[in-house]
Amino acid sequence: MKIYLVFFFLMIAPATCITAQPGCPDSQALNYDPQAQINNGSCLYPPTSLVLQPITTLPNELTEISGHAFAGGKWWAHEDGTTAPVFYQFYPENGQIQQEVTLENAQNKDWEEMTANTTHLFLGDFGNNHNNREDLGFYQVPLAAIGPGSVENIPDSTWTFIPFSYPDQTNFNAVPLDSTTFDAEAFIWKNGLLHLFTKNWKTYQTAHYTINPENGTTTLLETFNTDGLVTGAAISPDSQLVVLLGYNLKTQYAAFAWLLWDWPDPQSNLLFTGNKRRINLGTVLTTGQTESIAFKDLRSGYIGNERSSAGGVTFALQSLKSFDFNTWVPEGISATTQLPLLKDEINVYPNPFSDYLEIHLENDPKVDFLQVKNSIGQVVYTGNGTGTTIATAHWAKGVYFLEMRGNNRFLQQKMIKW
Repeated sequence: MKIYLVFFFLMIAPATCITAQPGCPDSQALNYDPQAQINNGSCLYPPTSLVLQPITTLPNELTEISGHAFAGGKWWAHEDGTTAPVFYQFYPENGQIQQEVTLENAQNKDWEEMTANTTHLFLGDFGNNHNNREDLGFYQVPLAAIGPGSVENIPDSTWTFIPFSYPDQTNFNAVPLDSTTFDAEAFIWKNGLLHLFTKNWKTYQTAHYTINPENGTTTLLETFNTDGLVTGAAISPDSQLVVLLGYNLKTQYAAFAWLLWDWPDPQSNLLFTGNKRRINLGTVLTTGQTESIAFKDLRSGYIGNERSSAGGVTFALQSLKSFDFNTWVPEGISATTQLPLLKDEINVYPNPFSDYLEIHLENDPKVDFLQVKNSIGQVVYTGNGTGTTIATAHWAKGVYFLEMRGNNRFLQQKMIKW
């Protein structure tokens, strides 16, 4: 009997040791591992920048825009706690306001963010500059309660205020602004919960909490070093990409967006377990204080900034700018599934390369998009991808990334020039 048991365990041992390999499966990453089958959140990315495209100057009603969202087929926005409990329907193309909506008997102590699900708008009254607020909460406004008039009033019997508190905050004494840890200006809706991200003035990290919209029960899930103050958040319509917006007032007043995607468990609420890529958006001196963000489609949308002044001089008017993150997170695909899709149909050589690069496709599949980017995200080549020879002698030595899309299939490949 013992002999048979030993033989049995020897036979099953190899099978029990076979597991999917964790690592970085994103070919855009510096530490890309082609053998990785599970994203363990280890991907490291080169410095990457995006120039936001100006859309329009916003009206004076949104001088201090702090949140905006798309819900019920319309765009909505609000200011922070300097105004009445009012939000607006507006056109992002020209900033024109179509509706003014007031929550009767509500208060705008410090509204800092707006998000939505299919039935409600949520307005976050959780600005907490000195750590001493004990009346944090958010307003739930049924979209169906907003009438068609240019001026609408929502009675207090219709909207709901849900209070919440941080489970790890025990001291409510006022502190200087640079010591505040329980301020917040960002939340999203995902998996039936509100997800809040703090604006930590002391450590420049963010804490991620979930809030039950029914009773305000708040749970701390995770933290992440954003190296800056998080001032807005958005989730793409397909729920595959979360973006944290903000700026760093200690280092060149830099504005940024953190892209979060490709979580090991797509249904997970642990949003810092997948890819985390920082996109630099310039400086606050040119972009203004980036305070609000929302998607208009799967990978693009609008960023709003407040009017920004210093020493009595205005250096940025309140405005709306557009973003597009499709280059880094293609539509309808995650990093763990994109690599194999064109893998057996493309031949890219030599790699490493020097004076030229050949790109050939088997079976001549249709190519809708092809580009090569350098290590800082600049596009150095675009083409149709079929039987292509690219002259590369003038390219700088370093890491490059080929991206190709066709027939609803994708490829991203890392290449090196020496």
